[in-house]
Amino acid sequence: MMPFPEAVPFPDELAEISTASEDFKANILEKKRYVDKTMALLPLLRRTHESTFLLRPRRFGKTLMLSMIRYFVEDTRDEALNAENRHLFDGLNIMSAGPFYTAQMTRYPVIRLSLQNVKGHGTNAHTAFLDAYQTLREEIQNEYERHLYVLESDTLTERNKKDFRRVWLGEDPDTGKEATRTDYKASLQRLAYYLRLVHGQKTVLLLDEYDVPLEHAQRCGYDREMNDMIGSLLQNVLRTNAENLQFAVIVGCLHVAASSIEPCLSHSEFNSVMSAEGGSWFGFTEEEVQGLLSENGLSDHAAKLKAFYGGYRFGQTKIYNPWSVLRHIEELRCHPQAIPETYWMATSGNHILRKLADMSSETVKEQIGILLHGGTIRFRWREQISFSEAPDEEELFNIMLSTGYLTCVSFDGHCIEAGIPNQEVKIGFQREIQRWFDAFSRSFDAAPLYHEFLSSQEDRPHRIRRILEDALHASIDCYDSEEAYVHAVPCGLLSRRPDFAVHGHYIPGQGHFDIECLGRRACRNLAIILQVRIVKAARFLHSSAVLAASQSRIRKSALAALSESRETVYTYGIAFFEKQCDVVPGPVCTEKELKEITSP
Repeated sequence: MMPFPEAVPFPDELAEISTASEDFKANILEKKRYVDKTMALLPLLRRTHESTFLLRPRRFGKTLMLSMIRYFVEDTRDEALNAENRHLFDGLNIMSAGPFYTAQMTRYPVIRLSLQNVKGHGTNAHTAFLDAYQTLREEIQNEYERHLYVLESDTLTERNKKDFRRVWLGEDPDTGKEATRTDYKASLQRLAYYLRLVHGQKTVLLLDEYDVPLEHAQRCGYDREMNDMIGSLLQNVLRTNAENLQFAVIVGCLHVAASSIEPCLSHSEFNSVMSAEGGSWFGFTEEEVQGLLSENGLSDHAAKLKAFYGGYRFGQTKIYNPWSVLRHIEELRCHPQAIPETYWMATSGNHILRKLADMSSETVKEQIGILLHGGTIRFRWREQISFSEAPDEEELFNIMLSTGYLTCVSFDGHCIEAGIPNQEVKIGFQREIQRWFDAFSRSFDAAPLYHEFLSSQEDRPHRIRRILEDALHASIDCYDSEEAYVHAVPCGLLSRRPDFAVHGHYIPGQGHFDIECLGRRACRNLAIILQVRIVKAARFLHSSAVLAASQSRIRKSALAALSESRETVYTYGIAFFEKQCDVVPGPVCTEKELKEITSP
């Protein structure tokens, strides 16, 4: 192979960079830049396995891969069109692989089916399933319609043709009786059989997004029915169907563990982000990204793209997010000063991060904090994912690994050490955790905290400390520094009291800051001034809080608040170490003191 895979050469013009189409033929004919992944065909054409599941994160090129495979192997029954499709591969790596492989170009009938839109919506789980099932029926009917020519063949019996029409039309052509679920469960198996009879060659099955219906069904409560439907569909076409199936490629994100589909999965090959083979099949390698940048005159952006969109490891191969790389190169070609954006993160609801944030485990919150500060976490590798309603932290981290939110740093055969791959994903983490904290803050009752700050009871520091520490333990540190985190939490909680305006005076790197809570409305005569310090060890908490409470700075802030017509200002020194704190009351400043200072 070449140092980095080349596009189909267009020497007189710069190939267009685009993420708009996932159709291989359209991209080649429209002279779009295609990063050559055709060598992924080799194990498929060798029939190393009858069925192969290719599992990678979304938008890493899975649908484009299936499209490429289709145009390489599909016999359209039109020799002119077959010849046109063969020419699509001129100059690509597969053409130098040898006659065994090129002889299989445009040889086989193909069944192609996408389950991406098989998602049910309804007022309850049953109606949601029926909606998803109807979409599945329509997808299968559309594929049957693509092969209507089989009805003209004498190799099919009248019964075969009647069965074909029943699935295609959704009803028995003679009686008008609706086709059953059993008909659709067997539909791909039967279509593979019909195509083999008509073409005289075994069928290739290409199935996209197989796990989408299963994952959506679990979230919407109709997983039992959908697992049975998809499980039966796969079992029928993949098991005991060797006489009709040349090979099958099924793509998705996850290896789903469900009893209804396990029998067919146990006979299949699974190629995932952890597999040694095929690390470069999906996403872009470093050499491929360098090639794209070089041919566009953008090589000086290499370091920034690596930081934002690189960092993945599939098997032993370092990989970049292809969607974000192409989108950013598109931007740079139009706007050379464009900064990297979170293109990939913006294409999903990121519900897996929300589920992670919602977990109340102290361990999980600590692990998220470690990840966000550039560290790694360790968990046991689970190849199969159960889509349970309440996944444990280990399953959740495995889902995040398979879907691109984490990447493997090292693997000992049992446990994975994983981290956040790049800046794009880190920013997505931070935004999702911030959304979670905003929701947490909105539900926080600030009244008890203000009650203690405005109290004169001697044990109020203890109660203030307990409230703040409980909030810190319930929250997740998603900030770039401990200072920013410690500033954000108390400010966020104190802002939940509408009759106080909260202002934080934070300058990064100083190790201390002020928080002013200035009363308004019924509390307009009151103010609270907090001098906050960050310490390096727990043993310094109390002494630092005492120092903060006695500083002249806090008194000056209190007098400034008094000059704005407040009558009483309460001051406190607070010191934080990680999620511990200590609170020391400072002086209570009154209007009388202001008059004494300002009187002639």
